[in-house]
Amino acid sequence: MTPATPSGELIDPDPEIDTFGKPLSELQSGITISKDHKITGTLHYVTGYTGFSSLPEEQSGHYLVTHYKPNPENADVMVYKTNGTVGWKTLGKPDLTLVSRITDKMTQKLQVKYKLGDVESEIIEYDLSGLTLELAGD
Repeated sequence: MTPATPSGELIDPDPEIDTFGKPLSELQSGITISKDHKITGTLHYVTGYTGFSSLPEEQSGHYLVTHYKPNPENADVMVYKTNGTVGWKTLGKPDLTLVSRITDKMTQKLQVKYKLGDVESEIIEYDLSGLTLELAGD
């Protein structure tokens, strides 16, 4: 018998979630995820985000916080940001939350797959082009 392919979904993070020292409301607002995998909402411009990175050039900009719910619960969640600086990342359990620095909403996408043992899901790609990136000082 072939094991079932794991799956999952992207859900709204808890407003009280730890996002490396910044409140979620300081990073983003009005984030929604459509059934066709398009993420919309506003990413606020942030400076001095030392909890995100020790590199000064990565401590300001726009940051998207995403939270994942795998099915079954013990499946691994793997995320890749296209045109980013890091390859596939397996998210830590139990929080399964990712903070991504978004530098170009038109060329960057989040690709997600779920893995349980040797069985992997298809890759789901989330479109970020509908995000609003606030200008510095707004």
